[in-house]
Formats: sequence, structure tokens, C-alpha cells
Amino acid sequence: MKFYLPFFLSVFFIHMYSYSQVNHWETVVYEDDTWRYLVPSSAVSASWNTVGFNDASWNSGPGGFGYGDGDDNTVISATVSCFQRIVFNITDISAIDQVVLNIDYDDAFVAYLNGVEITRDNISSAGQPPYNQSSDGLREAVMYNGGYPLQVQLPPSFISANLVAGNNVLAIQTHNESAGSSDFSSRVWLSLGINNTSADYGTVPGWFIPPFVFTDSNLPIVVINTAGGATIPDTPKLDATMGIINNGVGNRNNLTDNFNEYEGNIGIEIRGSSSSGFPKKQWGLETRDPNGENVDGL
Repeated sequence: MKFYLPFFLSVFFIHMYSYSQVNHWETVVYEDDTWRYLVPSSAVSASWNTVGFNDASWNSGPGGFGYGDGDDNTVISATVSCFQRIVFNITDISAIDQVVLNIDYDDAFVAYLNGVEITRDNISSAGQPPYNQSSDGLREAVMYNGGYPLQVQLPPSFISANLVAGNNVLAIQTHNESAGSSDFSSRVWLSLGINNTSADYGTVPGWFIPPFVFTDSNLPIVVINTAGGATIPDTPKLDATMGIINNGVGNRNNLTDNFNEYEGNIGIEIRGSSSSGFPKKQWGLETRDPNGENVDGL
């Protein structure tokens, strides 16, 4: 059965709760920090996104990267892709409760922390896309026109498994729709939710909005879980699971409640054309059986 998520449901992803109290936010990686970057003309080493990779032969410069159209600090030549990486230091891992990646890009990207993929958008190949792969379509950067960058909140399990005290590396590969495209953009920030009063990093950008931590609602709650926290694509539909909590009129619904309206497999994708570039997405989904087939009549 195919349907669209209505406005009167509270929709959240299952990895977006189970956080402790954040005292304040700080930024550890800024757009205009000095990054190592490469505009490749041949295959890039698979270890390029790890701390131990030797990037001495790469160029260095402040982010963001692009064609010099007003929102770029480092101008690059026309390309299908640009690879960038930055090493940053974590002072006290126990003080970090949340991690948020903000990125403004044109047209697609994949982000990694210490060699492990964080998220991607508009590029569908499995694993590391090759240097000469074009994006799945056009996607315009938004900040130059007053928009808000994409915000990705890392699941607690990902933080504990991949962020370490000492040196870490944030790596981004950005892909264009074609080498002949007229624009390209990659602007990246990494911010930390600190659970004490320490001040080991920098102040957050003025536009930064802390992620909302949701726990309960008087509306029915739809909980969607994508495997590994994968980003929902434009197309094709991504395999996921969905549960609905609806305790009835007058009763509070909590994320800790059991699913009592629906629990099962779904396929989900972003809906809309121009609206797909907005921070708040529209989603279309279908219920599926354990074999991944569409289920009618639910």
C-alpha cells in the first residue's frame, strides 16, 4: 500500500532519542578551517578517509570549495568530484553527548568519520562512489540564498563506536551532476553537544539550531528506522521499518511505548521536486512484506 505521511502525525527516526542532557553546543570543525583537498583525475585510495592516510601530496585551503560564485573560500577547477578531509582533536570523549554535521552542497555528497560513512545524499552507489561518478541529479546549495544547510544528527551508537579521544578525521567527497556543470559547492561544519561546562572547542555559527530531542506527544507517533541511519533518497525507495504508537484520544504517546497501530517493513523516498531541497522533506512510502514486496490493503 502506498501513501504519504500526513501532517497530523509526529514523525521521528528511532536513532534520534536516548540522549542525556546537553549543557551547551560547540563547533569543532568549521567551513573555513584549513582542509586538505583533491580534485582527482584518477581513482583515489580507499583509505583516503582514515586518520592514518598520508595526505601530504594533497592541496590545502580553507573551505568551502567551489567555482568562486560568492560562497567559496577555495576556488577549484571544473570537476565531477572533490575530496576533502580535516583532522580534528577531541579532548574528552565523555563530555560529548551529541554530534551534528551541517553541510551545504551542490549536487551530492558522502560524509565519513574515521573511515566510516556518516550519511550521503543524491548519489546512490554502494560504498565509496568512484571519483568520476556523477550525482543522481541536480541539487542547488541554499545558504547563499538565505537557506539553512542540511543537518545530520549522528546516532548515539555511531558516536560511541567511531568518535575517539585524540585525533579524528572528517572526510567529505562532493560530486557534481557533470564536469560541465556551472556550479559546485561544499561547505561543512561539525558541532558537538557538550554535557558539562567545559569549553574545549569553538562557538557555534550564528545560524546553528540545536537538534530537537523528542520524547512524547499527544499526536500519534510514527517511528522510522533506516538501516545504519541511512539517508532517505529521492529514488529508489529505501528499505526501512516503521512503527506507529497511538494510545487513543486523551492519552499521551511516548517513544518508549510499544508499537500498537502498525509495525513492519516499508520502502520510503523523498517526494517533490523543488521541495526536495528544503530542510524539511516530504516522504512517500509503501508498506512491504518480509520479502520486500508492496503490501496492498493495509
